[in-house]
Amino acid sequence: MSRALAPLAVFLLAKLLFFGALYVWWSDTREARALAAEVRAEGEHLGALVATHRDPVVQTSRARLQGLLAQGRSAESDAWDWLEPVLLLASVVLFTAVLALAWVQLQRARRVGRRADEAMRSLQSLLSAAPFAFMAWNSRRGMILWSDAAERMFGLARADVLGRPLPQALERLRALEECTRSDQHDGATPAGVAMDLQDIGGASLHAHVSISRLPTSGDGSDTVAAVIEDVTPRRLQEARRLDAVRAQRDALVREVHHRIKNHLQGVAGLLRQHLAGKPLLQPLLEVATAQVLTIAAVHGLQGEVGGGELNLRMLLARIASSISGIMHAPIEMVDQCNALGDLTVTEEEAVPVAMVLNEVLMNAVKHRAPIDGDATVRIAASRNGDDALIAVSNPGFLPPRFNLALGVHVGTGLGLVKSLLPQRGAGLDIVEDGHRVIARLQLSTPHVLSPPVAIEQESPA
Repeated sequence: MSRALAPLAVFLLAKLLFFGALYVWWSDTREARALAAEVRAEGEHLGALVATHRDPVVQTSRARLQGLLAQGRSAESDAWDWLEPVLLLASVVLFTAVLALAWVQLQRARRVGRRADEAMRSLQSLLSAAPFAFMAWNSRRGMILWSDAAERMFGLARADVLGRPLPQALERLRALEECTRSDQHDGATPAGVAMDLQDIGGASLHAHVSISRLPTSGDGSDTVAAVIEDVTPRRLQEARRLDAVRAQRDALVREVHHRIKNHLQGVAGLLRQHLAGKPLLQPLLEVATAQVLTIAAVHGLQGEVGGGELNLRMLLARIASSISGIMHAPIEMVDQCNALGDLTVTEEEAVPVAMVLNEVLMNAVKHRAPIDGDATVRIAASRNGDDALIAVSNPGFLPPRFNLALGVHVGTGLGLVKSLLPQRGAGLDIVEDGHRVIARLQLSTPHVLSPPVAIEQESPA
């Protein structure tokens, strides 16, 4: 408004100066005319006095005096007759022009004011409807801007914030403010950062904050503006979307494992059909059938549970049941195996560990020697922290000079075990204890087994 009225003020000042000069000239002109009238009156009086003298010299001077007085009256009358209207007309035109200009400037100032008011209302409407929290604070005057979204986001009313220091819930913005000061010196534009804030109730807000330093007003104070977006709903929505994608993926993977298991069981069924008709191939077919069913058991478990990790006890039980059915041999899992309840095999080592267990059990069944009518293969287990020790024992004896590490008197099955055994986190040794042979398989975390997930139990009231 002041900038729009500046030309009007200049023109008013020019008009004031013009009328001041005109008044000075008018005053000087009046004095000059009064003086001229007085001189003319004195001249006429002097002419009347000398009219009675008959002296030729006096009469000549009187004639010259009358001529000069007549010329003065004519010049004065002529000069003022055209100058006065001109000055009056110029004054009227200038005054009208100034009024017109003042009217134009006032209308322009009103239009600018209306546009500014409309822009301010639009800005207020935008700030009220925007999901972002807009705020600004000054180092001397405190908080100077607090939008409606900021009230909703942090639970602080505008009247309780304006004119006061930065709220305690936003003290973390101080560090970001210092970063903007250093970025300003470096000539860089500060980018938005993710930050965890709190509302007045202490609830956590996952926010995306963009902060910038505004131009100073010259009083030595700093003004900082911030735009804060609450991304908590977006994070929750993204988490739900990822959960849905993960659930869909797990369902698809379980379906694939289930189909692979069915196909492998079909292959094992075809192999079983040849067991009775070809006695010479029976040992090879039994081994192949057990291996196929072991891999089918792995895929079956992966199709039943979510994720790729398998429960060690369930895997051991299914392999034992499969071998017992193929070989028609009794296999017993003692109660100590319950200690393996919450241990799981990693997805990468699931198939190798299953094949190792299959070969160890097949080796125990094939080399068992019934003693006093006992031909049972027993499976025991113990646990040391998150590590597991599985012991498979069968009645019988080891061959002379048997050495698993050197491969002496090691058959095809144990050779396969040595090649499939994971290099880290697994170990196998076979010893003879009395009338039983014991194969001890040690599995450790985190290379083969996954650490058990702690389940919180409710304490009794």
